Amino acid sequence: MDTEEEKMAKAMAELQVLIADWVIERQLQPLAVAAILMATSSKIYQVELDEDEFVRMMESVVENTNYAPEDKVLH
Repeated sequence: MDTEEEKMAKAMAELQVLIADWVIERQLQPLAVAAILMATSSKIYQVELDEDEFVRMMESVVENTNYAPEDKVLH
């Protein structure tokens, strides 16, 4: 039986294949793929954490993110 670490490694490898398919075969922009993954991740956190934990986590993300110029659309 696989350990949690082995399961995570396999899931990451499968996700990398899926992302490559989206970018290469479906010709999605890499930043659009990143936006899809970020939105999906945020939704999972929102569902799994209580409201206070979710807000604190999102605040931490915002506080530790370098912003691009406001007039540039990134996805």
